[in-house]
Amino acid sequence: LYDINRSNRIHVFSAKEAGALPDKNAISYTAMSLLNYYTPGMQNLPWCEVEQSARVVRGKYLLFITTSTIYAGGAHSLYGVTHTIYDLAKGGQVIMPDLTEGYWWWTLRRNLYKRCHQQLDDLFAIHKLEDMPRPSTYELTDKGVVFVFEPYEVAPGVVGTVTVEFSDVELKQMGVPITW
Repeated sequence: LYDINRSNRIHVFSAKEAGALPDKNAISYTAMSLLNYYTPGMQNLPWCEVEQSARVVRGKYLLFITTSTIYAGGAHSLYGVTHTIYDLAKGGQVIMPDLTEGYWWWTLRRNLYKRCHQQLDDLFAIHKLEDMPRPSTYELTDKGVVFVFEPYEVAPGVVGTVTVEFSDVELKQMGVPITW
């Protein structure tokens, strides 16, 4: 956010908040103000950790990432990742299209299956294409999209989160509508 001028911040925040927002504190302020989709106080629970980061993508979007880890007993924690994208020029949240719905899903699914199999080799836990799950979430990058599978979705928990990236060109070749 250091490179965003005051007028863009007025679109994201109110004019009063933007005027009182020092450049050096912009990212911290953004991280704190965008927690509204969490249950109030959740991040204060002793068995819950919340990590946040924000970065500008493609020079015009603010990608806000929240990762939460909740330990509720047992051998493993529960993980969750939320990606929220804001258009810095227009000032609103960008609703990404559901890339796992539509006529292109089978081609995308086949390519996700192949990439996961290449990356994970023997640790890949999906044995048939039709068992390939939809990604938990996906994240816009400077050159394409990263699809995210949470632990245990496509591999043993020891592997952790599995990510697969496709460029915009590759996605277009699969028939995925690119609207960003």
